[in-house]
Amino acid sequence: MASEASNEADREIVVSRIIEGPRRLVFDAFTSATHLAEWCAPKGGTITTRAFDFKPGGVWDATIQGADGSAYPNHWTWKEIVPPERIVWMYGMGKDDPHPVKTTLTLAQRGAHCDWSSAARKSATRRSRSTTPPKGRSKPSTRSRHTWPLLPRADASSELQVRARV
Repeated sequence: MASEASNEADREIVVSRIIEGPRRLVFDAFTSATHLAEWCAPKGGTITTRAFDFKPGGVWDATIQGADGSAYPNHWTWKEIVPPERIVWMYGMGKDDPHPVKTTLTLAQRGAHCDWSSAARKSATRRSRSTTPPKGRSKPSTRSRHTWPLLPRADASSELQVRARV
């Protein structure tokens, strides 16, 4: 049983951030393709959205184009939406990705700040990339095929800042 728990933890990535501003604005950054296009792409990148329907069972089908010209297909299926505190989605590299990643975003208001906590859990059958260092490197690469969404910022006047932070 202990090994099962360890294996499950090995397949989860947790990201926690403190964001200036109210959680409602952070939540709202997910509610439209226009908002997502402003902060979800890496610096210098763009997003082309083919479909967007922010409701349980709806999808965001898009391609993120990196500044270097690399294309990253994205297919999110919204599973649970609880404004303004929680969003759960399945992320895949396309509609038919056999091994989507479940991501749970939780937002909590802490005074003038919003606590962002997201946990991404891949299925047990999804293949992991190797942790063997490339020849000539002393530790594994931290680069992945997909850049996780950059975090939105809200200023003191409660207007959503839609510039990506690196």
